[in-house]
Amino acid sequence: SHNLPSVVNLCQRALHLENGRIEDIGNASRVVNHYLSKHQKNLHLQRWDHLSEAPGNNFVRIHFVELIPHLDKVNDPIDIRTRFTVRFKFWNLIPEQNICVGLHLFTLGRECVFDISSTPQEFSKGLVEGQCEIPGNFLNDGSYYFSLIFVRDTSVELFYFEECLTMEVEDYRVNMNWYGKWSGYVRPKFPFRVRQVASETEAV
Repeated sequence: SHNLPSVVNLCQRALHLENGRIEDIGNASRVVNHYLSKHQKNLHLQRWDHLSEAPGNNFVRIHFVELIPHLDKVNDPIDIRTRFTVRFKFWNLIPEQNICVGLHLFTLGRECVFDISSTPQEFSKGLVEGQCEIPGNFLNDGSYYFSLIFVRDTSVELFYFEECLTMEVEDYRVNMNWYGKWSGYVRPKFPFRVRQVASETEAV
């Protein structure tokens, strides 16, 4: 799957074959993301309670990372209206270490949707927690993963926790006759108004 970004970057159209049968054909980005979503399960929580087993290094180690969708019912799917929280805790292993944490969101085709970071802070040795709120009506339907990067003094990479959370976002449509794929990685619900200012007889 690490070569799939090349397919998206170099090709306009793609063909997905499985056991000699055509599974999908069309826009390269859509075909790649559909292929990856079929072959990768959602991963909403990873947790390590013992420091010795936790991913990381001599600078930081991960206690847990969690994706929390805010749903009306527990079994409801995540769709484009869903807001969610990314939470994490990590052990800072160096006293008085200046750290900022970056949260990266990618499509499963490894195209970056956003790269945001916390304000750099000096932390004592011990557990540190963080969270980021992502609003509803932001992402388009598709498959995504999060990565966390820990940086010291805004310039030195301490640890990159790649693909630590994955999710599938479903489409939601109401009062609409359009059933094709909406373009773009995001589906923001911005205020957008159109109004008539004059009738045909009044128009100049």
